[in-house]
Parts: sequence; C-alpha cells; structure tokens
Amino acid sequence: MDRAVGRRVWGILIVAAGLLLWGAVHAVGAYRASHHLGRALMIFGAVLGFLVFWFVLLLAFRRRLNRRSSKVPPPSSPHAE
Repeated sequence: MDRAVGRRVWGILIVAAGLLLWGAVHAVGAYRASHHLGRALMIFGAVLGFLVFWFVLLLAFRRRLNRRSSKVPPPSSPHAE
C-alpha cells in the first residue's frame, strides 16, 4: 500500500514540476517579447497560485478521505452487520 501511495505522490510532483517549467517558459517568453518584468512575474505568479490552490485541494480531499475511513466501524464490531 505504501508503494502505491509513493507512486501517486511522485506522479503529482512530476506534474507539478512540469507545470512550473511550463510557467517559467511562458514567463521568459513574455519577458523577451515586451522586456517588462511585471508581465513575466504575473504569469509565473498565476502558475504558482494555481499550484498552491491545487495542493490545498489535494490536502483537503486527503483529510476528508481519512475522516471518512475513521468513521467506518471495524469488521469485528457488533455494528458491522
């Protein structure tokens, strides 16, 4: 089970790194097109904001799943019929 969770985490980290690289490429392109650092920072900030929002949602979903699994009574419980 731990190996499956580790693979999932690595997959999410690889996607996040790809999105950061994609944002950096677009930010550099925006800077080279207009030589305005504000545009580049705005684009990269939007990518970072998206990633932060995504990670917050992933953590909230994980906490929700953990809360649900802790409410399920164990199979040996008399209430598990």
